[in-house]
Amino acid sequence: MHRDPSRTANLIHLLFGVAGIAMARAASTARTFLIGGGVIYLALWVYGLVIDQDSGANFVPLNNADNWLHLVLGLAMTALGINADPPRPADHRPVTEET
Repeated sequence: MHRDPSRTANLIHLLFGVAGIAMARAASTARTFLIGGGVIYLALWVYGLVIDQDSGANFVPLNNADNWLHLVLGLAMTALGINADPPRPADHRPVTEET
């Protein structure tokens, strides 16, 4: 059975989008998504640099444009996740009336 490489790439992007939307509900999981997703994109960038683009190992498929996209996305997502403010606990001081 022959698998269409563009379908594989589209499925990966769709799963990334679904995961991003699901993890955006809380600041801590959004940070995790940004850092984790950034690391995955950087790994794809490295993978795209070291494989032969005409070989069977290029199953996604990756080309020079994909490599640049993965580098920029990986750096941006990782930087945003690292530099995002960590979630702060709510301030639970008792409310007092001033007279």
